[in-house]
Amino acid sequence: MTADPNPFWPPESDDTDRHSGAVPRGILASPAFALGAAQAALWITLGVSALRVVRGFDKIFHDFGAELPGMTIVLIQFTQFLRHFWYLALLLVVSWPLVNWSIVTALSPRPEVVIPRRLWYFVTWAAPGLALAFAVVALFRPLIELITKLSR
Repeated sequence: MTADPNPFWPPESDDTDRHSGAVPRGILASPAFALGAAQAALWITLGVSALRVVRGFDKIFHDFGAELPGMTIVLIQFTQFLRHFWYLALLLVVSWPLVNWSIVTALSPRPEVVIPRRLWYFVTWAAPGLALAFAVVALFRPLIELITKLSR
């Protein structure tokens, strides 16, 4: 029995894989759906952490009357937006596994087409890392400036 080169589509004929037949695999059992669910869990974790951490930093900056750079203000306003419209963010994150599965199947119509799928996975896994890096820079740069100003 040979491994299926593209797990998102069924084999083209019974000769390709006699055990699986021509029955399409379920969406919920596909690796694309599972990766989308893992990414959704990652986004939920990042979102909840951002809401809690940014609220604390916002309070610190407000108490000291610190002048904040633009990227910190954008981050604070974005978390306030998430706090008020949490249900939209939750809807987007909950639907993400199905959206991811749809995009992966559209990008890989044939088993030999793997480059678009791999680029998509790179982008979708790099986005949380970039968001986290933005948040760290946006929060800690003004905090370091505030600490150095207070220590003088």
